[in-house]
Amino acid sequence: MKGQISFVEYLAAISLFIISVVYISIQLIGFVPAYLNEVNDERVRIDTYQISELLVNDPGDPINWYSASPVCQKGSVGICRMGLLNESINATNFLSLEKIQTLNTSCNAPGGYDNVKRNISSIGDFSIVLFNRTKASGSCVPAPFCILINCTPPVPFSSLTTNTMRRIVAIDSNDIGELIVQSG
Repeated sequence: MKGQISFVEYLAAISLFIISVVYISIQLIGFVPAYLNEVNDERVRIDTYQISELLVNDPGDPINWYSASPVCQKGSVGICRMGLLNESINATNFLSLEKIQTLNTSCNAPGGYDNVKRNISSIGDFSIVLFNRTKASGSCVPAPFCILINCTPPVPFSSLTTNTMRRIVAIDSNDIGELIVQSG
């Protein structure tokens, strides 16, 4: 009678196997929501970083996007991509005051936030704030820092997950600024 098992041993083995599979399945199902939340958090972090990197270290496409009627490389008239880097100086994190003022003006115009969002190619909503950190507190309104860019969505963020990135930048007006990008 070698190799034969009784019916009771067979039931015990199959029951143990089924219980193990059910236990592992329940553990995995409980893990999935936390995993999906982490994936969403990482997506928001990536979007925030991409927006800040595009603004700080890209001159835009075309480079003269702040002029009256720039021509995109794709042949159409208009802006393909906004970037604040001063292209005349070969330095990272060195922003053009003219591009800063144009971005702020275009974002605060009626319907401007959506145009900026399209030109930055952002997936979700974002806000961009650029402070001038070197102006004297008495010469700026509101004090203590001058706000050079205040680009916020027309409605508050709808996402529960938000991420903020702060970057120190130089401005070609011999000032130091802090760029704050928040997305959600």
